[in-house]
Amino acid sequence: MEAAIQTHTKTLHPTVIIAEKDVMLRATLAALLSCDGYRVFQEANENAALSCINSTNNLAVLLVDLDMPGWKSLVWHALNTTPDAFVIGISDSIPENADLEQFNIQVCLRKP
Repeated sequence: MEAAIQTHTKTLHPTVIIAEKDVMLRATLAALLSCDGYRVFQEANENAALSCINSTNNLAVLLVDLDMPGWKSLVWHALNTTPDAFVIGISDSIPENADLEQFNIQVCLRKP
């Protein structure tokens, strides 16, 4: 998968925001995605992630900790800001499908 998008003057790398409380999981995911050419931002709480969403162009993916307070606001804001963003939930336990569909979460991963 080629991560870069060519423009008239420069190459934009799709942006991934990782909103996750666990620093080790956040850093591991960021390292893997950075190696694939994504521009990755790591945020530990709702306020930092909201600020990042507001200041980021080219949001491609939001990985969000479904155990983090305020995750619903993050998903709502990301999808209203960038409707084509792909949302991936990360949780200790997988929520019901209806909950995932309600917030337009396409994929949910269980934390290791």
